[in-house]
Amino acid sequence: MKKIIKKVIQILLSTPIINTAVVCVLKQKLLKEHIWSGEIMQDAIEKQINIFLSEEQLHDHIFCDKITTDIIASYYRYGVIPSEYFLFDFPNCNHQKRKTFLTLKHKDEVMIKKVGFGYNWDILENKDMFYEKFKEYFHRDVCIVKESSHFELFKTFVSKHSKFIAKPINGQCGKGVRIIDLTNQNCTSEHIFNELLGSGKWILEELVESSPEITRWNPSSLNTIRIPSFLNKNGFFVLKPFFRIGRKGCVVDNANAGGILVVIDEVSGIILTDGVDMRGTRYEKHPDSQLPFKGYQIPEWEALLKLAEEIHRTKMPNYPYIGWDFALTPKGWVLIEGNWGEFVSEFADREGIKEKFDSMFD
Repeated sequence: MKKIIKKVIQILLSTPIINTAVVCVLKQKLLKEHIWSGEIMQDAIEKQINIFLSEEQLHDHIFCDKITTDIIASYYRYGVIPSEYFLFDFPNCNHQKRKTFLTLKHKDEVMIKKVGFGYNWDILENKDMFYEKFKEYFHRDVCIVKESSHFELFKTFVSKHSKFIAKPINGQCGKGVRIIDLTNQNCTSEHIFNELLGSGKWILEELVESSPEITRWNPSSLNTIRIPSFLNKNGFFVLKPFFRIGRKGCVVDNANAGGILVVIDEVSGIILTDGVDMRGTRYEKHPDSQLPFKGYQIPEWEALLKLAEEIHRTKMPNYPYIGWDFALTPKGWVLIEGNWGEFVSEFADREGIKEKFDSMFD
């Protein structure tokens, strides 16, 4: 019976004109369901409405109900979650435009179907496993803290690096990442080790020295390039890479942590768009450094593309898609991490790439 109801819903919502009666019936059910981020749908909608709507719009209950209904309908028809609904500018998009966007939901469904949750997926999800496979491209010291037996390794690491970055091994979106400076700590290395071990499992890394050209965008964070790379029978391809820049005082550059992202031309390495953050605020210039985004040439771009292809072909030749993160140092590019990768670059130029993404797996 549940399968029949689901099929009926899909048929009713597949028409260009949404059956609002069906949406109303679904609304109460969906508002209590969970979405990909783990949030309850009702909470997620309210959160995004409070971020993106003006005070006047928030006080217009009829307008808010209309937007909520459209978010529900768009979730069923296009797979967008509430944040994507606003960041893709769905309120101002027609049906033809809406269906072009690659949503997080669709990307995950394709990856699950085409790739699955095998050994390589574990490598991309687990930071210490990733390091073991790709350490030759890190060009920095690393220490794993997962159990008490790792204390001697930790002592050796901190004897060389009194200041380092600590990342939760299973962390995402920059959450929990922090810089630890032992020179400013009034405690022993054993105390710091026990504190880390008591709060989870960690990968500790020597701080990457960013190149002056990239550091000037925002000195407090390591500003990185995401290279979404594809490897199939037709060759190696890069689709809509982007540059992530942190905000003043922030350690990470992730958009989910307040960072700003811009789209880069995959051939030339020139920034094509203004910046955007996860609140939908758009910037012609970085708000702290005042550097203009459009037209900036990412240094050593050809070398970066060559490195991304080398890593993908030699280390993950049977894996069709990986989102690589790289940082530019005075000595060249270094690998930061790899993952399934969200195409948040669509937020910046509001140009959908669903068709292009799907074609990479044909």
